Order: sequence, then structure tokens, then C-alpha cells
Amino acid sequence: MSLLAIKGIYENGHITLEENVTTDQAVAVAVTFLTEKPAKIVAKTSWESWFASMSQFSDDFMSDGREQPQAQEQDWSTVGWADARKPIIDC
Repeated sequence: MSLLAIKGIYENGHITLEENVTTDQAVAVAVTFLTEKPAKIVAKTSWESWFASMSQFSDDFMSDGREQPQAQEQDWSTVGWADARKPIIDC
């Protein structure tokens, strides 16, 4: 295996190389982004991804409802939070 490094520019999903390279067959490439500041990666919001994923569940998913176990009692005194469950302001 050989390694050839060629500079180029990446913009809007396209790479433009500074040199023209010809090969006899398709070759695997690895792209490394060199920048002084992190590139901003535009991604879907978490809500868009969540709604889009709903179609991946079968029609009978959770058809019997959600089976949620009862909350466990915690002993907050061991972590110094003995008063954690007391309201801060009495209303």
C-alpha cells in the first residue's frame, strides 16, 4: 500500500484537488480536514431525527402501553443531600 498526500479544498460536499491524479482503477481515499478552527457541522435537530425515526418502529411497538417500574427509594443522606426532597419554598 502506498500513501499519496494531495492538498485540496472541501466545500459543500465537494472536494477540489490542487493536482490532477489518474489511476488505472478506483482507489480508496481518506480525507483529513485541516483547519485552524473546528468546522461547523450542520445536522438535523434532535426533534427532526426523533420524528423521522418513528417510521422505523413496528405497528405493534408498545401496543400494550409502557411498562414503567416504580421509582426506587433513595437514601440521599449518604451523599449529603438529606434535604434534597424538601421544597425550597413553601407555597
